[in-house]
Amino acid sequence: MPGAVASHQVQILIVTENFVEAEDVADAVSDVARDEIMHLRHIDEVLPFLEDVAFSPNLAVLHIPKPSLEHKQLLKRLCARGAQLVLIDATPQLLVEVEAEGLARPFAGRDLSAVVLKLRGGVDDTERQSRL
Repeated sequence: MPGAVASHQVQILIVTENFVEAEDVADAVSDVARDEIMHLRHIDEVLPFLEDVAFSPNLAVLHIPKPSLEHKQLLKRLCARGAQLVLIDATPQLLVEVEAEGLARPFAGRDLSAVVLKLRGGVDDTERQSRL
């Protein structure tokens, strides 16, 4: 995944220290070009990008081990810019507070794909077949 992405081009923001996990997330959104995906290792690295008013990812998948008040405010700023949030290993309280979807480790690629599909308003194959 490219490290330097112009902030106005970012569709998917991934924040995790785990490079394999970041690749799994990128694979789950295979319809998005790799140069429109930004991977950062720490939540604090997002702050400079929020200074750019054009920075408005559609989806943010984040792992924040110990969220602080500042981190919660940052998540709310991402939401205000139109980002849908998926938080990895977050508490139920945090998910409600910032209106995010959650994923618990360990998760499979299909779990992540299902959450992304849900956020995009799609229907997975199992659900589609049950409607027939």
